[in-house]
Amino acid sequence: MASDPTRPRAQRGGAGAVIVRRLGKVNERVSYGVLGFVALALVWEITANLGLYRKSLLSHPTAIWRAAVTDFGNGSIFPHIALSLQEW
Repeated sequence: MASDPTRPRAQRGGAGAVIVRRLGKVNERVSYGVLGFVALALVWEITANLGLYRKSLLSHPTAIWRAAVTDFGNGSIFPHIALSLQEW
């Protein structure tokens, strides 16, 4: 049976179509995951800047990001990571 050229490639059938459909679902899941993470970080940052909670109890994402960049940049985090991996 010949494939119908008027149908989109993902609807024609065959192994290629299955892969395309699966990749579409994976990309959708990844997109929603990234979007959810960004939304959570944005709400977290806004609530921290509005003073809805004390920053001494829960830091804000930009401060955590700055500390991570600094620690990875100067290499001070690597001994801690090595020790954690040894203990694990």
